[in-house]
Amino acid sequence: MSSGLSAFLDRRIWSFNVEVARYAHPAWLTQFKQGWPAAWVRDIHHQSQYLISTHGLALTRAEVMHSAFERVALLNARDIHQLIRCWIARHCSGYLRENVGGRIARGNARVLGTAVMDGALAMPRDGQGDGSVHRAHGNYGSHGRSEIARPADLAVLHRRVLRTIYEHLSPEVAQRFRLRFRPGCFHEVLAIDDVSELEASLVSVEMRDYLSKEGACILSVR
Repeated sequence: MSSGLSAFLDRRIWSFNVEVARYAHPAWLTQFKQGWPAAWVRDIHHQSQYLISTHGLALTRAEVMHSAFERVALLNARDIHQLIRCWIARHCSGYLRENVGGRIARGNARVLGTAVMDGALAMPRDGQGDGSVHRAHGNYGSHGRSEIARPADLAVLHRRVLRTIYEHLSPEVAQRFRLRFRPGCFHEVLAIDDVSELEASLVSVEMRDYLSKEGACILSVR
């Protein structure tokens, strides 16, 4: 790793540790804003201290950021969501090709985003999204469905991928990763099965085209 990339990663980890309120979902600060003086409520330092104390956040050190999932945890929430949408679209391209128009297609676009969906549909047909993804990862759909059959199933799969990442982070990173998303986001969904394939895919070079420059840089660090 170059000294420039090392310094960049060190800054990201410092922000991850100290500036918690900058990346935490606003819902985690609801009680703080209701019960503390107005001057404190507006101060991001006091917000961060409240979150650190309330959730007993431990420090994250550079040496624990050894896996792809840990690097994903350093991304901002927008990039994390975008990365997962890209993974889903690529692995469910067979379903997307079967529904290129009408109500279901519009629903798919709302969940995945038009650019992500169009990118997946433009990829060569190599069997990646032909349905084998369901067998590899277990039941994907909502309400126990065995495959992706409607936009709601894509949304459930999105939450399952988040849950999978969360379960495979070191404890101190997982604490902070959870705060990026609304309370309860990981509840009542199961992790997917093929973790090694997911981890490798999320940090692959082709996925970085859909991320911010900062997000792409974080994933390029080895």
